[in-house]
Amino acid sequence: MFLPSVRTSLILKHKGPKTRLLDADGHTVLPGLYDSHVHPVGAALSELRESLPVLKSLKDVFAHIRKQAARTPEGEWIVVRFAFPHTAR
Repeated sequence: MFLPSVRTSLILKHKGPKTRLLDADGHTVLPGLYDSHVHPVGAALSELRESLPVLKSLKDVFAHIRKQAARTPEGEWIVVRFAFPHTAR
């Protein structure tokens, strides 16, 4: 539960049996938000310059980065788009 900064007594009225209290020691706490949305134009143009790489493992990701590094001018960024590390094996 995330509540705005108000008096503690007002916040504790919302406390339930499974509520965990966190003492942030005066620091700001922000909730983790998941922003589910799409970028249709970006998706439509994502393969305009080249096909998206199939990256199923960390080995695939590192091989792709090495390939990109060989053809990317020094000082320019290598961006690996649409790679999802949590699915890599």
